[in-house]
Amino acid sequence: MKPPFKYLRDPLFLAVMAVYLVNRFCVEPVTIGKVPFFHCYVNDLICGPFWLPGLLYVYRKLGLRAHDRPPGWAEVFFHLAIWSVLFEVVGPAYGRYFGYPTADPWDVVCYFLGGAVSVLIWNRWRCVASGQRGLGHASETPAVLKSPN
Repeated sequence: MKPPFKYLRDPLFLAVMAVYLVNRFCVEPVTIGKVPFFHCYVNDLICGPFWLPGLLYVYRKLGLRAHDRPPGWAEVFFHLAIWSVLFEVVGPAYGRYFGYPTADPWDVVCYFLGGAVSVLIWNRWRCVASGQRGLGHASETPAVLKSPN
């Protein structure tokens, strides 16, 4: 039996929430002007695993998500693509309404890097918890990857 996705009790979600709080209240105040990574990219790296579990929980409760499996590649990257357009195109284009944000292509790289790592972690934990090997159940393997036997 595969364990269900825990949404707001997911270990990765809880870990990135801790990373956000430590970065925001402990690291950023002492690194202002010294280490731009903490001010510019940490939140972008954790964007997917921070926001997606809550959104997926709402989708599930509204009946827009039909399962409790961990998010897959398409589900994660669909949201990250939308957020990338909103945060890096729409926001800067209408900056006077959003506090004049700056478009940064490296933010998009961080969104997708964080999203890719998240999918791997979510699906690896699922396999380990259910005693499976690899990144998913055999029934979920795309036909192109299945052996002909």
